[in-house]
Amino acid sequence: MTAKAAQPMDGFFAYCTSNLDGTGSCVNEEDKREFTCVIVPGAIISCPAHQSNRTVDCVWTSDVYANQAQFWCDKESEEAMYTSTAIDEPPTVKPSTPTQPAKTIPQSDLIETFDAAF
Repeated sequence: MTAKAAQPMDGFFAYCTSNLDGTGSCVNEEDKREFTCVIVPGAIISCPAHQSNRTVDCVWTSDVYANQAQFWCDKESEEAMYTSTAIDEPPTVKPSTPTQPAKTIPQSDLIETFDAAF
């Protein structure tokens, strides 16, 4: 019997359902881990890192149903949430090269859409 290989820390999508109190119950779609995050203005959620005194942010990507939305938690966020070694190191900033021009969405449209989801 072979051991199951650990999934790489490469970021993940999370589905979050509003608790109607400014928090959301979230599920990591890759491994089904559950966690609770705080809704922050600006279409992000703030989630607990491995150490209780630190949080990481995940970014809203789309609405799913009423009071449910999908968020993207990047590689650094995933490492900080699930490992103890990443929290002691400062985050690294890597330049990105988009393959398509970024679509500009007015901040007011994002906030209205995000607020409607929660």
